[in-house]
Amino acid sequence: MRLKPRVLATKSLDAEIEQLFRDRFDFHIAGDSSVASIAEAVRQVNPQGMVVRDDLPEAIAELAPSLVHIARHGSGVDVIPVQACHEAGICISRVPGGNAVSVAEWCLSQVLSLLHRIPEITHATRRDGWALARKRFTGAAVDLAGKKVLILGYGAIAQALSHMLSIGLHAQVTVACRRPDAFRAEQTSLRFIALSQAQAALPDTEVLIPCLALSAATAGLINHQWFEALPARAVLVNASRGEIINESALCKALIEQRLAGAAIDVVASRSLGENAALWQVPQLIITPHLAGHTADAHRRNGAACLEALSESLLRGQCPQAAINPEVWPQAVRRLAIDRG
Repeated sequence: MRLKPRVLATKSLDAEIEQLFRDRFDFHIAGDSSVASIAEAVRQVNPQGMVVRDDLPEAIAELAPSLVHIARHGSGVDVIPVQACHEAGICISRVPGGNAVSVAEWCLSQVLSLLHRIPEITHATRRDGWALARKRFTGAAVDLAGKKVLILGYGAIAQALSHMLSIGLHAQVTVACRRPDAFRAEQTSLRFIALSQAQAALPDTEVLIPCLALSAATAGLINHQWFEALPARAVLVNASRGEIINESALCKALIEQRLAGAAIDVVASRSLGENAALWQVPQLIITPHLAGHTADAHRRNGAACLEALSESLLRGQCPQAAINPEVWPQAVRRLAIDRG
């Protein structure tokens, strides 16, 4: 009887999807999501396929000589040593847009929370009582309708979010992206500008939402100059990558009240210890990189990974969502060698 292909996940999946993986594959899960634990599981299993939600060791190709396909449980591939895998002939697939609606909804919820000053009002009501909090915050909140929103980038998250904001809540949405001319004709409810023009739009911006991939061009993009250009009533919401924002500049702007508030789901260091300075900054909402980790997104991403690995390991086809389909012939040879 032919053995099932070996698949290793770096973390548990949706329960129903996980059972489907066990039905189709010789399925394993790493002990925990640390690089060391993943590396040890890779050595033990020598998987042919992987479902990846966490940082992989740089030497993944050497640790798993039978590996032919890495399915990213999400859209960003910065947790994968892409170049090393490409050179080794390991195919990489991802789930573009799998958590777009989830992240867009998180961004929208934080914008509304900041403009309506929900965290402050909740804290003041518990501390000072109903009457004093009501007196203090009467007239303090503002509506989102009619506000000028600047979104950086126009990927799947930005597309979902811009629709929610402009069509659903009547905000005035400007999108700064690399190819503004490609979208103007069909997205008439939005204003498109080049990303290079974004800084010039800041003085009129009341809500700033970066939806950018991390690159050499975007690392540290939102810096002191950006915060100085924004009006003091503006708020910032970020669920893209922490490295896009200069965190010291953000802290300074909030402490000096040159920014009304901010919400972040990501930080440059990937996680925050209990003594991190960001916890002490006023008017800053922090969540631990959970914006896209809803049950629905979890299920969608898992199902997409299941299909991608079924394509490659069971049907011998290059995954439709592969980011490096040119290595597929080499991956097929690796698979043939492994199967003897």
